[in-house]
Amino acid sequence: MEAKEEVGTMEASAEASKILIFGGTGYIGKYMVKASIKYGHQTFVYTRPITPQSNPDKVNLHKEFASIGVTIIQGELDEHDKIVDAVRRVDVVISALPFPQVPDQVNIIEAIKVAGNIKRFLPSEFGVEEDRVTTLPPFEACLDKKRKIRRAVEAAGIPYTYVSANGFAAYFVNYLLRPHEEHEDVVVYGSGKAKALLNYEEDVAEYTIKVANDPRTCNRIVIYQMPKNIVSQLELIALWEKKTGRSFKRIHVHEEELVKLSETLPFPDNIPVSILHSLFVKVFLDFPSLVMAPTAAMLILSRHCKTTSPALPPPRSPPLDVKASALKWVALDSLLTHRGRSGSNNNQESKTVEADRSFSADSALEKRFKEALEFSWW
Repeated sequence: MEAKEEVGTMEASAEASKILIFGGTGYIGKYMVKASIKYGHQTFVYTRPITPQSNPDKVNLHKEFASIGVTIIQGELDEHDKIVDAVRRVDVVISALPFPQVPDQVNIIEAIKVAGNIKRFLPSEFGVEEDRVTTLPPFEACLDKKRKIRRAVEAAGIPYTYVSANGFAAYFVNYLLRPHEEHEDVVVYGSGKAKALLNYEEDVAEYTIKVANDPRTCNRIVIYQMPKNIVSQLELIALWEKKTGRSFKRIHVHEEELVKLSETLPFPDNIPVSILHSLFVKVFLDFPSLVMAPTAAMLILSRHCKTTSPALPPPRSPPLDVKASALKWVALDSLLTHRGRSGSNNNQESKTVEADRSFSADSALEKRFKEALEFSWW
């Protein structure tokens, strides 16, 4: 197979920017690619070359992209000239690279500096707002690498947008509720009352394509904080019980147990534990107050898209496959405002039996972390 493929016949509108996506065959990247095509952008994906050893799913994804009009550029992240050539063909660059490749984004930055034509660069973010949170050490080490990329982008004078999408809803709803398994209990991290912010992957991607092309988001941080997508674990379980007509026993993993696991598990198994702690135990959602700070260059995107309740899967469904949701782009100046938390639900205590269980680092919980919580974008 050639290292560069020109595929598809879809023509973008004259006004639409050309978008290059790194990591477009990864977990969140594939949503970005499809959203870009959906909104009429000529879309390029820079991806590792297909080889006889390539995963069949990746081969099929290449074919799917070809069928919808994506231009695929096959290359490695250390091929400077090839990256420069790819960058010169577009207006916007979005990186959706998985964590191990986050430091390699310096190669993209160098190529953008040489090309000199990019109107916006979005580095691989899409999680917590790393400049304004402090997490457990394993996750903190990951965020430090992302912070270094931010500083490199700013030092290079590249127009940027940093996107904080918080938790991916399809992934974490599927992980927390295990809708495709037969089970009588659910694991609750911490008290289960802390509010988490879960945004569906397709909504994250569609908003990101819009944000990347809006002049008002240039050199800003954009946080996707939809009030109706703020939900606690206990509320999520209650919704699932209502939908299935069943009751589940809550098995609590206390905060100190998560902290202990983050300290005793080897790398990289200690990272998912730390992420669970930051998303569902020590939650950072007080962003509107941060907007008021003089140094904050932050926008809060606060209109909900797909909400957690109606989007829950049917009982005993296969693993979640998020379907396209209607998404209307409303003027940013009406959305990106200080709204607080209106629209979020109050904590609901469940009447079903709750059970406390302590887990040690050599327990079944450790095995569950290792086997079930394997981050595809990691």
